[in-house]
Amino acid sequence: MIGEKVKLLSLMKTKICKKEREFKVRNDRDYLIDLLEIGLSVEEAWQQILELNINFYINDSKPSYHKSPNSLTFKKNINGINVYIKLVLEDEKVVCWSFHKDERG
Repeated sequence: MIGEKVKLLSLMKTKICKKEREFKVRNDRDYLIDLLEIGLSVEEAWQQILELNINFYINDSKPSYHKSPNSLTFKKNINGINVYIKLVLEDEKVVCWSFHKDERG
């Protein structure tokens, strides 16, 4: 199970480096405001994602929000803020569904 997640993260990182990536535009939150609150630009956020490893992985607390087997969820402390990050491999690109302050602690 962990091996599969490591492989998926590696594939995602390759696609991110090739600019096959985007932030999900959602109705319930604005990723640009979320990034601003953390003190990051879009490019800095992608750099933070590239620095993720399996040690930051968490079991998804909201699997019903996006049930894809090609999704990974992480928590990472960035600029002194605990950040929730959710990545999904969709249509051959990496989509960042969440990159915001961890609201669950």
